Amino acid sequence: MNSSQPVYEVRPRKDWHGFDLVGHRVPLGRLQFEGPDAIVDALNYAKVYSRSHPGIIHVFDESGAVVWTADSNGSLGE
Repeated sequence: MNSSQPVYEVRPRKDWHGFDLVGHRVPLGRLQFEGPDAIVDALNYAKVYSRSHPGIIHVFDESGAVVWTADSNGSLGE
């Protein structure tokens, strides 16, 4: 990972109603996604938003552990 690449984090919301997308390049630093496709919507937003600035996407579980990592092009990292 290049230090200039943005890092996006997809985390379950504490109220259990969807996921938060967190990152320095995300408007207001955090976006909330709700509904049955919340995680997919968050991942797609990160991919689209980072087209001009390729980034790294980390998906976390409820315990705070990284369960999936990819670059914004969809290539699996870890």
